[in-house]
This record gives sequence, structure tokens and C-alpha cells, in this order.
Amino acid sequence: MKISTSTIWLASLLLWMSCQKKPVTPAGPDWPQIKSKVAPQVLLPGEYGTPYPLEVNTLGWEDGSYITRDGLTLYCFYAPMDLFSFIFSGAAADPCEVKPYLRGPFQEILQTVPPSLAGTCDYFLSSDILISHRNSTDEAFPAWSITAFSLPATFEGAPQLILNAQNPDVVDYMVFTFLNPEPSAGNGTSDIALFRSTTRNPAGGYEMLPAPVNSTTTTEDNPHLERINGGELLLYFVSHDRDGVVGGNDIFWSRSSDDGQSWSDPLPVNFNTTGDEDMPHIWQDGNGQYWLYYMDSDNEISRRQQQTAGDWQNWGPATKVIGKGNALAIGEPTLTQWGDVVFALVYDAGTGWGSDATNRYDNDMWVLPRKGSPFDR
Repeated sequence: MKISTSTIWLASLLLWMSCQKKPVTPAGPDWPQIKSKVAPQVLLPGEYGTPYPLEVNTLGWEDGSYITRDGLTLYCFYAPMDLFSFIFSGAAADPCEVKPYLRGPFQEILQTVPPSLAGTCDYFLSSDILISHRNSTDEAFPAWSITAFSLPATFEGAPQLILNAQNPDVVDYMVFTFLNPEPSAGNGTSDIALFRSTTRNPAGGYEMLPAPVNSTTTTEDNPHLERINGGELLLYFVSHDRDGVVGGNDIFWSRSSDDGQSWSDPLPVNFNTTGDEDMPHIWQDGNGQYWLYYMDSDNEISRRQQQTAGDWQNWGPATKVIGKGNALAIGEPTLTQWGDVVFALVYDAGTGWGSDATNRYDNDMWVLPRKGSPFDR
């Protein structure tokens, strides 16, 4: 069985295809040394401090980063492998051929295969969502665990949530992407799923967003859900194959006035280009001003300011927030209530290690601290 490279989770990864070599030796990748030399560029030094990697990172693939507004809970899309080497080698055409690329904890994620492949392969390309929760911003994040709602032999990723204003232990809404590659599931493209009135680590009971957001023929990825004007919900997401796409990946938005039961027709934002705009995230600052953060066509993080209150389609000019520096790429921006930017960073160990065909790239979660916030060291 093959998984089409048109699935949006793969399309999002393939846009990070610049190439930059690092010093190498024949002994194999010295990941601690390689990572210690990576330095993203702070492009707004008046607002932000020095970025640094979060302590939960492993040698698995932590992508699809998300942090709750209160800074207490981290989530990520996770695969226990070098996902880029797998994709760039062409091996992704056969999702059973993941064993040479295994790396990091939770390798059991890839050891469950869909029923249609039972007995024909021992490993299968899939992903789960990981969680790390602490009780205070004074504490370190503990080691990752697999979320209770992750399913075997499927793809879950890009979690985003809205905490209850009165009780932060209650999650009013959580969205994430879901793809079941089993042909009988009827879910051959990435779609957006929704939890209502749940916890930070729910066990099940989600629903799929209805049309016109989800479609059986198009991909929907990297959702961000925000509450506006009291009861209204605002959804941003990415697609590369919907009507209105002008580039590779484009950003769309939709709104709901009935608790997410129905949604307006998704519209493209005004700044999509023939390149890629991806991984949108809305944040409101302390002055009530809305900003849209996203990964731009340079594989870096930019933001745009809302120009007219209530206009969620038209945004002002782009300002670079953080550049990739000597990393391969950065993306997946999400923000705390203080304005810290948690993001994903891709490393490239270069060639010449002897294992670079299967162990060349890694992806970790970093934070760009807002000056004066609890994350500012």
C-alpha cells in the first residue's frame, strides 16, 4: 500500500527542502555537538530574548509544536525516526520501509500496522501526538508521554486548544489533524478533528469538522482555533489543493457562530503567494491587537498585524520575527499569553557520517522568549 505524497502532512514537510552542510567526521552524527552550534536569528531584538531548545527534546521527530497560552502544556506531532531522510530518499513511497530510519523513544508507534497489511510488514509509517505537562512555569517540562487519544497506525498531529477562562483544567475546544490510511476508513486525506469540553489529555470522543471545512477530496492541515467576540470561533488552516490555492501551501480561514456546528466557506488570506505560506497562529497582545504568525516561503517565521477590527482575511505587511540562521528550517509558531514563540527547528548534520542516508536530520522544539516573560532566561 502507498500513501500519496499529496497528503498534507507530507506536503508541509517537503517545503523545508533547502540544503546546508555542517562539519562532519566518519564516526557518525554527534547530535549534541551539532545541536549546540545551531543559532536561529532574532530579528526583533527589542521584543525578544535569546532562543533556546526545550528540555523535552529527543532524537525522535518532534514537529507540529504547540504550547498552551499558560505555558504549562506542550504537544507535538511525533514519529520515532529521521522523517526527512525517509522522505528525501524516496522511501516514503512504501510506508512499511521505516525500520532503517528508526530513532528515539516510543518506537512501538511504528510497530502496529493497518489490518489490510497484517502479516505483510513489521513496521508502518504513522505518527502520534505527545504531551508534556508541568504545574508551574518555575518547573521544567517532564519527559514526553503519548496522548490518550492517539490511535495506532494512523496520523495525528498539529494539536491546538482553547482553555476555559474560568477553569484552566477544562479545555473548551481542541483541534488536531487526523488521517487514517486504511482504505476502508474513507479518510484518505488529512482532515481536522475537534474535541469539545474536554481535558488537556482527552481519551476520545472527538468529531470531524463538517463541510465546507473538511472535504473527502482536499487536505486540511495545521489548524489554529481562536475564540473571538465571545461565542464566535475563528479557524485558520492550510491546504495545497483547495479552490483558491495560488501557491504550494496556502492559508485559509473560516468562522462559526454556533459553537462549531457549522462553518463559513473557507477563504484564502490576502497574502498567499506562489510560494508557501504555512502553519498559521493567531495571537492577541495586551493592547487587544491581533497578530497572525506563520511560516513563510523562506522557511522562517513572520507575522502580520490585523489592519481593521473584525477583518480576518486582510492582514498588513509581513515582518520577520526569527530567521533560521544556520538551521535547515524553522516553523510551527505558537505563542504563550506573554508572547513567547514556541517553534520547531530542523537540523541538518550534513554528509560523511557513514549513516547520513538514514540519520541526517532531526527536528526539535525551541522557544523564542519574550523579554520579561517566565521563559526569558
